[in-house]
Amino acid sequence: MNRRKKAISVVVALLIVIPAFELAREEFVYLGATKTLKNAYSLIEPGMKQGQVELLAGTPDSTKERNSEEIWYWDAAEHQGKLWKVLGLSWRKGHGTLVVEFNRDGWVTRKWGGVN
Repeated sequence: MNRRKKAISVVVALLIVIPAFELAREEFVYLGATKTLKNAYSLIEPGMKQGQVELLAGTPDSTKERNSEEIWYWDAAEHQGKLWKVLGLSWRKGHGTLVVEFNRDGWVTRKWGGVN
């Protein structure tokens, strides 16, 4: 009986510890994405090329073409983990965003962003 109690204790501990570690890992990824966007926002300037922006901010979460411009979007909310979403712990407000507009030659014309 003692062995069975130990086995149950181990299983229960794993059912608690593994999700807790995953939540922590997902939060770490999200905070890293937020920090990257904040740093990129402070460094991106008009006249930079698309490649330079991508080195600073990473691959955009989405892009859009409008007239002769291309607009890249980053949203830290896109980097919240699946477990946070499944458990209903994710939220849509308070996330860092970054938007960069490029002209037809691929040069930054303006940027905006902040916390939504």
